[in-house]
Amino acid sequence: MKKNLHTRLTSLISLVILLTFILSGCGGGDLTASTSAGGKDKVLRFAYTKSISPASLAKERGTLEKKLKDKGIKLEWVEFQTGPQMFEAIRANSVDLINSGNMPAVYAQANNTPFVYIAGVSGPNFSLLVPKNSPIKSLNDLRGKKVAYPKGSVRLLM
Repeated sequence: MKKNLHTRLTSLISLVILLTFILSGCGGGDLTASTSAGGKDKVLRFAYTKSISPASLAKERGTLEKKLKDKGIKLEWVEFQTGPQMFEAIRANSVDLINSGNMPAVYAQANNTPFVYIAGVSGPNFSLLVPKNSPIKSLNDLRGKKVAYPKGSVRLLM
């Protein structure tokens, strides 16, 4: 448990540092993000999935909003169910930044989606979650059963 918390905190800190670096580089120029009606604040549209990820943790704590507000940037969280959906949003220019697993990035690259891969977060972070009252208590309980997952997602590696 302690190691998992350490990994999550390290990932969160890395994400904050990475975003600070990216945004400081964009300070004098325009973000691809939209500008508010008053023309003052810039909006950074950040795609994420509800999961145990640095982005979800940052959203929950409000860390990035505080850091970006001082720079005149409003952070807008855009929730998605899967990584491939986030890359579709990148292609459609409806989000500016995403937090995704490696497999969706591989599929997006294969489909010529224009994006820049900035950093990867890895570690033993795969989990299979079931409802509290589920009869499934271990991986052995899944033998002979069908398990569905979104095409092109990191779950493919499981």
